[in-house]
Order: sequence, then C-alpha cells, then structure tokens
Amino acid sequence: MIYTHTGAPSSLPGPDPLLVAEIVKHFYPRLVDLHSYVPACSTDQKLSNWSLLNRKVFHKLHLSLSEADIHKVVANTPGAIEPILCALRVKVEASTVHVGSPGIAVRGWDPAVGPWEHLARVQQQLEDKEQALSILQETVKLLQMKVVKLEYLVQLKDLRIGELMRPGPEEYQDRGTACPKSSRP
Repeated sequence: MIYTHTGAPSSLPGPDPLLVAEIVKHFYPRLVDLHSYVPACSTDQKLSNWSLLNRKVFHKLHLSLSEADIHKVVANTPGAIEPILCALRVKVEASTVHVGSPGIAVRGWDPAVGPWEHLARVQQQLEDKEQALSILQETVKLLQMKVVKLEYLVQLKDLRIGELMRPGPEEYQDRGTACPKSSRP
C-alpha cells in the first residue's frame, strides 16, 4: 500500500526515472541514452526504467540502488527519492570541481551558481530558443507560400510574353489594326 504525505493511502506509482535520466544527461551527456526509457505511468514500466537507470547509468557514476530502494521509489514511499537525488547531487557537484581539468568543459558554467540553478537557467534558455525556433519556422512557412505564389506569377508572365511574341492575324484584327501590305511587288 502506498501512503501520501498526509498519511492517506494512495495507489499512484512513484516518479518516472525519465526525469532523473534527463538531469543526468545534462551533466553527463554521454552516459544517458534517453531513447532507452519509455515514459511510464504503470508500476511495471517504472520498475523497468529505474532498473535500467540503475544498471546503465548509476553504476557508471558509482551509485547503486538496491531493489528495495527502487521498489520504495516506485511505490511512492514518502522520502524514498530524496536520498537518491541527494547522492546524485553530490556526484554532480563533485564533478564540477574538475571542470577546469583538460578535456572537460562546461559552456556557460558559473562556479558561484550551483548545478541546479545552472540547470534551471539552461532550461530557460532552451525554452527561449524553442520559442524563437517556432517563430522562425512560421516565417519560413510564410516565405515558402510567397515563393510558390511568385513562381506562379512568373509562369503567368512567361505565358503572356510568349503570346505577345507570336502575333497572328487574329490578334491584329482584335486590336483594330490591320497588317500593312507591302506596296512592293
């Protein structure tokens, strides 16, 4: 049975590890393949995702969750996720000490700001860029429509020029002018 923070029973499964995997991917992009995790609402899928995260990612970070810990998190046991997040935070903060080491660079990293604040700032920048991208995509669609219309108008212009370049006797009569005949034999 699962209990909420008020002590009342709840049947809701705990947090999906996909969110934790996204956090880890931000700080350790090569460790996490987000496509391996299925967004889940069911208990079985969450257990599978947590086990995968523990086996593939946490193992490389020298973090280890017991099956009991995973079941507590999936069962939404109060306080079960906090030790996991705190241990992950310690690992992330410890790795930021080595940011100045050769071969390791974090663009825009400010050591005075903690990793969680940095993550929030990066997320805001991502949202801003997604909004700008959306605006630019709409502009591209509009310009593509204008290009199609201009191509059509150029086609019409070329047809009209072609018609005007081939004068026939009926066109001269339509205009009210006659084709002058040469007086030479």
